[in-house]
Amino acid sequence: MMVIAAQNDVDIKIVDDVNYQPTDEDQARGTNIIVYSKGEKDDQGNFSVGHFQLMTGDGTLVDIQSEKNNCGYSVIQKILKDRSIDKSIDDLRNDRAQRIEDNPKEFSKIFEVEQWVSSRCPQVANSILIVGGAEKEKKKSPEEIIQIVQEGLIGFYGELCDETRGRRGIAENNHIPPESSYKGTPYKNIKTRDMPAIAMFIKDHKQTSSWGNKKNGAYRNEIQDLMRDGNMAEAVYREMKDLSTINATGKNYQHHVSSFIDMLASTHVEKAPFNSARTQTLLTPNEASTLKKRLELT
Repeated sequence: MMVIAAQNDVDIKIVDDVNYQPTDEDQARGTNIIVYSKGEKDDQGNFSVGHFQLMTGDGTLVDIQSEKNNCGYSVIQKILKDRSIDKSIDDLRNDRAQRIEDNPKEFSKIFEVEQWVSSRCPQVANSILIVGGAEKEKKKSPEEIIQIVQEGLIGFYGELCDETRGRRGIAENNHIPPESSYKGTPYKNIKTRDMPAIAMFIKDHKQTSSWGNKKNGAYRNEIQDLMRDGNMAEAVYREMKDLSTINATGKNYQHHVSSFIDMLASTHVEKAPFNSARTQTLLTPNEASTLKKRLELT
């Protein structure tokens, strides 16, 4: 579950106390509190699968409707929906499967532990294990995150998330174009971690027209319409113009736009549609050149 949250830039804390009170730090960081309740013990001494619930800021527990032991996924889905990000349970499961495929060594250790517990303590395995948990990787310090963002970090979302572990409350990785705009377009099959992004301080990210508030849905729809027509170049142009309007913290993000465009024109993206140059880059070299001229970068 921690993996799914990290992949989607969601800050969560899992607790096992239904009376837990969010701390000042939780509230300041915007941490989503998820309460895990262990399963009940049956007549044979076996514990059933546990249950996840979302806790609101005032401590109220919200039971998210789910099916087939999907309560953990449903909680993450609800958090994302509140940020105007529409993902199905299958989307989240596929994201997690891809993460496992990309990091086999990391997850093989977790699997071995689960197997050991399940084989030796079958009756209480569901009580001991929280299925979907993940070994935490080393996080960078706040100072390191600040330096990384100030120096400029562009790339693909999965890489950026790995590089900026410890960013919670400081920075976010901004999908450009917005993640929600991919749905229903020729680019819909691109995995979340393969979408281009830029690391931004949170207060800067909030100034962009695509940031997660529902009021910005019209802007994201406009970007989606361009992408639906296969016009990624125009979508990127709109995003870059929008980026130039924010009152940035420290070094302006405009310094990274040229490199960002070059990356889109030179990097193969798995499951991207073939462009006019018959490659699977999000921009062609000609589109990149034209885009730079329009943005007065050359």
